[in-house]
Amino acid sequence: MRRSVSFYLVVIALLVGMLAACGPRPTPVETPPPATEETAPPQATEETETPEVEKSPVEQWAEAVRAEYEGTELRIAVASHPSIEAFKRMTPRFEELTGIKVIWDEMEEGVLADKLLLDATAGTTSYDVVMTCPEFTPALVDLGMLEPLDGWIQDPDKTPTWFDYEDILAAYRDMLSYHGQHYGIPFAGETVFLFYRQDLFDKYGVEVPQTMDQLLETAAFFHGKEEGLSGISMRTRLGWEFTYMWSVFIFPFGGRIVDPETGEPQLNAPETVASLEYMIDLLQYAPVGVESFSFPEAWDAFMQGKTAMMIEASAAAPEVENPEKSVVAGQVGYAPMPAGPAGAYSGVWGWGLAMTAGSEQKEAAWALITYLT
Repeated sequence: MRRSVSFYLVVIALLVGMLAACGPRPTPVETPPPATEETAPPQATEETETPEVEKSPVEQWAEAVRAEYEGTELRIAVASHPSIEAFKRMTPRFEELTGIKVIWDEMEEGVLADKLLLDATAGTTSYDVVMTCPEFTPALVDLGMLEPLDGWIQDPDKTPTWFDYEDILAAYRDMLSYHGQHYGIPFAGETVFLFYRQDLFDKYGVEVPQTMDQLLETAAFFHGKEEGLSGISMRTRLGWEFTYMWSVFIFPFGGRIVDPETGEPQLNAPETVASLEYMIDLLQYAPVGVESFSFPEAWDAFMQGKTAMMIEASAAAPEVENPEKSVVAGQVGYAPMPAGPAGAYSGVWGWGLAMTAGSEQKEAAWALITYLT
């Protein structure tokens, strides 16, 4: 009996163990990953320095100018010219760099000539800088109006290293000299040539004139060929405008104003008279009122399609080719001046900026001249 009880106890123990083995397994509990600390971005130990941009030579020069002349006011007298338009666009930057104020007084060439001569004769002027040319310079120097510039050019304390005077062609440098001294810094070197309407020449099969006789024939051919069309345009207003234009005719005919050896007037010489007679003949084919033309009127007649040809300074080319101002832009040809009985000649001309001897702010005026030119 005692063995039977023991047997049953063993069986019961086995059954309990089996039931425990067949029961559901315990669900594993997910253990959250250990919390990680947020890492702050590394802090710069030293502030990053912005590299300093090296100033240009002009900016370095301008700083020194500003330190001495900031607040200075300069007055400059000029004639209307394409280069002056460029200078006026450069002026705000000059004023920003140097602190110098520039006041432009712009007028027509003939008016400028008269104004400068009147000021020089009176021995006083309100201008610090003036626009000059080979025709103006000798008289203005004789009247004591202009400052010699050689000393300024050669002084390294006054002239910046980036200003290279020798880079200017000698013919133009010397054009503004008198008695061995230079009085102006050239900014426009010009010559004279024949402007012609390439479209009209092609349309009518006309050759570009090579001689003065051919020029006269060509002007006659185009004059009245189309409604409102004249043969040629040029400046002929009485005064220096006329003498400027006459100078490109007198030499091809062999004339002279004075004898270069004796200094005697040659106005009545046959060759000189012939050049004037030729101009009279040629001007028959110019627009009505040509006798009052200075360069703006001469340019305008050609640029508005009113003439087939124009004899003018090379400085006219940018205006002629500007479609905002010229109806013939892109339709123009250019040729040397036709030859006369004595050969082919043209003019060499130029404009420059000069400093007045009476200016009370010459250093600032020289800074402006070097910057613009």
